[in-house]
Amino acid sequence: MEISTNNVLTDANTDDVFLQLPKLDALMENTKKNVQQLKAEWQQIMLSEQEKNSVIRQQTLHAGDGNKIIVSQLDFQTFHEEVLLMKQCVQQNSKEVNEAMHTARSVSESLQLALTAAMSECEHWRSRFDTMKEQYEQEKEEKYQLKCEVQKLNVQLADQSEYSINMGTAIGTLLWRVSQSEQTIHSVLQGSKTEEFLQLVQGTLESYVQTYSNGTPYHPSQEESNESNFVLAICGVITNIAAAPYGRHFLMGSTSGCQLVDSYVEVLMQLLPPTFPKLRKLLLMALYNVSINEQGMKFLCQKPGIISKLAFIITNDLCVENQEHALHLIQSLAYERQHPNLLHELLEVLPQRTLQELSKTSHPQVQQGILELMSDIMHLTREV
Repeated sequence: MEISTNNVLTDANTDDVFLQLPKLDALMENTKKNVQQLKAEWQQIMLSEQEKNSVIRQQTLHAGDGNKIIVSQLDFQTFHEEVLLMKQCVQQNSKEVNEAMHTARSVSESLQLALTAAMSECEHWRSRFDTMKEQYEQEKEEKYQLKCEVQKLNVQLADQSEYSINMGTAIGTLLWRVSQSEQTIHSVLQGSKTEEFLQLVQGTLESYVQTYSNGTPYHPSQEESNESNFVLAICGVITNIAAAPYGRHFLMGSTSGCQLVDSYVEVLMQLLPPTFPKLRKLLLMALYNVSINEQGMKFLCQKPGIISKLAFIITNDLCVENQEHALHLIQSLAYERQHPNLLHELLEVLPQRTLQELSKTSHPQVQQGILELMSDIMHLTREV
């Protein structure tokens, strides 16, 4: 097998060379044995020749000439053939040994090249590892710094949020008190930011209710937080606006106002006693004020389930004021002659027997309202 030292062995050729190494070792061992055998045969031939030469010397001494050896032609021919055979064997073994040495040298050179390439590749990967390790340490440090900055920003955000809530609560409370004056309501509604304010109240109210209605256990202390006080304040402003004729007309005459009233009804449907009694009180008061307006009355009468919800508040709410406000709103809606279906719904959810029981077991303030409602229902039923 010929191996060129001018070409670098591939991984497959290197594997072939390693596989041939045992064969080369066997060949070297066989060559050594042949050489030893030739040496032994050569010694035997030399001993044989020495014996022949001894005989010839004796014959020569007898012949009287010590400078000549007489050998038979047959022995000389045999000796000559043996010498030629030994030369051929030596040449053949020498050739095989040279080829084996050449192969071993080529394999050694190939292995040296492969080792050099492997060391170079190892150095390359070590360099990349060191670079990646340095980048990792740098990114780790940057990540730690960013984490510290995020924590710092969270603290600042919490502080700013608390500050904003406190400011909003203070401003909302002041505006709630100021809105008790009808003259102030005119001034507020004639401003350029009225629509934005109504949208703000609607979004804040819906977000607030959604936050605390997603499986969060209710606790009375929730309505004592700054966030709750802010929501109560802005809802109180809307209640005061609806208490004024101009305010009711403005609410039902604007798109944002109608959307806000609709949101009030939806939120009232979601709040179940005894949760959020203060907020429910403001919602009931605002809706009652809206029902005084003709457009507001028509708007509320078109809301399905409102009578059932009000009846539920009367029979289940623990807050006496909320029961009273629900009674007032039911009385206001029941007098709407253009929607007799509301009276039928009222008779279904609050039949005469239930009203009689409530008139005996309810709070004295609620009992008076129940009796008035029974009287109104009787009068309306006769008219129908």
